[in-house]
Amino acid sequence: MFGIKKSSKTPIVPVDHEMDLLKAEHAAILRTQAVAVCTPDGLLASASEAFAAALGHAVSDLRATPFATLIAHASERSWRDAWSALLGGRPVVDEFECNGKDGRRWLRISACPIAGDGAAVGKVLCFATDVT
Repeated sequence: MFGIKKSSKTPIVPVDHEMDLLKAEHAAILRTQAVAVCTPDGLLASASEAFAAALGHAVSDLRATPFATLIAHASERSWRDAWSALLGGRPVVDEFECNGKDGRRWLRISACPIAGDGAAVGKVLCFATDVT
């Protein structure tokens, strides 16, 4: 099918090699994308250099910061609804006005909940693009 011949000599990729590839892919994403990881209670567990730079901060400034403090209107229903959706296991893609160190920035945030133990959300992975 699809012009590919079956072969009994197809090499099996060792698990360690696959893990090395995944680690390399992860490192490449962190080098080039604005990424943040939040705990279910909304604290920033980690942020890439690009994420911190998009808000005019150093990575060390953001660690353990409540993510909601970065959202300009976190008390508004749209942000509360977005966070509730994430904790309910549903991804969120939207634009938010954020509090940058040097002023307000608009970020398009694509956030995806990641399951932890059981069915509960263990963390939230966020990719951001500056759309100011």
